[in-house]
Amino acid sequence: GEGSDLALDPHRDPVLRAFRHLCRAAGEPVPTIALSIRSSIPVARGLGSSAAAIVAGLTLANHWLGGRIGADALLEEAVRLEGHPDNVAPSLRGGLILSMPRPGGRVEALALATPRGLGITLLVPEIRVGTKEARALLPKSIPLRDAAANTARALALLAVISARRFDLLADALEDVYHVPYRARLIPAYGAVASAGRRAGAYGVTISGSGPTLLAFHAPRADSRIGAAMIRAFARA
Repeated sequence: GEGSDLALDPHRDPVLRAFRHLCRAAGEPVPTIALSIRSSIPVARGLGSSAAAIVAGLTLANHWLGGRIGADALLEEAVRLEGHPDNVAPSLRGGLILSMPRPGGRVEALALATPRGLGITLLVPEIRVGTKEARALLPKSIPLRDAAANTARALALLAVISARRFDLLADALEDVYHVPYRARLIPAYGAVASAGRRAGAYGVTISGSGPTLLAFHAPRADSRIGAAMIRAFARA
């Protein structure tokens, strides 16, 4: 499946690395295992493939250990391996998850209500963007006024989704932390996002570190919006 074309030292494979990590953290010997991995998650596209791999390895190890590692401890180990909770928390818990940092470096994974009346289209370009490359573009600091406005829009995004005020979704998705910088790695980002909006998307943004684009729209409107965005990419 996805990622099978990557030349990777098996000992650096994130699934195996996570499996071994949990065994050692539990104070148990690491068994010799053979893994057969099938994945449909495109690699280096901003879709959380590394987080899914880490969670797969930890879950497999916990099964090997008789399931004695609790959900909170598994999340803690997943965050330790990934470096942040954004992708591992929903990979582990499922659904729409808000990861809230707590004192002492802990993370609280808050499950949010499943959005209703909302469809999602992912546009996955052939180009790959490494997470480190995407992070290197981010600014070291943000003006306080911009940061306050971004926080307000992030909070509004949750309200917009729960209240189904999709007319406000595009404004709630406006971001100054990541999007303007990571968009530089995506050819014709502005034109492609605009094409999606013109075709009926409520809003378009970057998935993770990119280059995948994420379009929110009414259910069953995906083919029209996806086709419009693909045409915009082709023109560019």
